[in-house]
Amino acid sequence: MPKKKNKSKGLNLIPFYETRSGVKKKIREIKNKQWPDVSSLDVYRLFEFGWTTTEITSHFNVRHYQVLNRLRKF
Repeated sequence: MPKKKNKSKGLNLIPFYETRSGVKKKIREIKNKQWPDVSSLDVYRLFEFGWTTTEITSHFNVRHYQVLNRLRKF
């Protein structure tokens, strides 16, 4: 049997990373919701995009424990 050549030589030198698209649009959609309509995944995404608990509580006019309870419903 002939030997197979490794065609992927050199392709693993660049680390793989995920590019985010539409970040501002997603944040805008979440910000326009009322607090009862915000899901735990939305709160998680806000944290992922750099929001803090204080920013979330001031924007949605809720208490800290409400944000944490919403995250636990995941």
